[in-house]
Amino acid sequence: VYSNIFTHQDSLNTTAFDPATRSVYVFADAFIQRLGMGADGAIAEKTIDSVESLTVGEAAVDSKTKTLYGVSSYFASSLYAWRLQPDGRMEAKPFQTLDFPSLKRSRLHLSVDPVGNVVFVSGAGFISVLPILKDGSLGPALQEYPVANSLMAVDAARRSLYLVRAVGRRDERGYVVERHALGSDGKISETASQSFFEKRARPYSLLLDPVSGSLIVSGDDQSIKSGTSWLRRYAIGDDGSLDPYSQILRTARATHRLALDSQSKVLIGAGFGDSLQRWSLPQLLAAPQDRELSNIPPAVLVAPQR
Repeated sequence: VYSNIFTHQDSLNTTAFDPATRSVYVFADAFIQRLGMGADGAIAEKTIDSVESLTVGEAAVDSKTKTLYGVSSYFASSLYAWRLQPDGRMEAKPFQTLDFPSLKRSRLHLSVDPVGNVVFVSGAGFISVLPILKDGSLGPALQEYPVANSLMAVDAARRSLYLVRAVGRRDERGYVVERHALGSDGKISETASQSFFEKRARPYSLLLDPVSGSLIVSGDDQSIKSGTSWLRRYAIGDDGSLDPYSQILRTARATHRLALDSQSKVLIGAGFGDSLQRWSLPQLLAAPQDRELSNIPPAVLVAPQR
């Protein structure tokens, strides 16, 4: 149910998955390698191909335009777009690079809305909503929504954008989960329709599975050295609302970034070190509920943290 796939790299930053070609893109510090995935979710350890790359912290595929988007890791502030060939092969160089000077020294986060045809980029202070043009390139921002730096996941069918961001310090550390409605053009409703707080937890990655109606957060308790790593699953209602009580699966290692294959129901995670991790989604869905959740009035949660 759980396995490691060693990639023989010093450091893995993130992963992305293209269901059309069954390609898993693994981003290391100096390059991107492509691995194949079988229909049963098994990942081949042999690299199909690779390209040199700058360090990418998050990535996502837009299936309509066959484009792979990635945002720079650490304290850079750039977005890159690579064309994908019909077999999943990447072009050697990005065909577009966008810089965000106002987001300098901010870790960027990325999500794609295939219905609204936009890419969301989150940094320190706002989320930029960028339209996807016919060739996969991104146009000028349609909206800059003011909010603290957040992990993001899009439920295109239910027109919802879910945000998760770390808040607090020491014993009061936790994370806020917010739901915002999305317009048909991809623009974000500026009032959160739902908001709650999960205590004593630090988030690393956010992923949505529209098939099972699941919002999945990876993270750990308090600190990397002494904390317990986990995946938390929140059920999504037909109207996009979240059940604030989570199901939790304890994991052996913390996971930076998640990708999902809905066909084989397998979660893929880039963990600390040189290995990918795989989990069975049904295993997570079968985990018992964790009732340790503290609700805070929404008025306290929607104010951006500078």
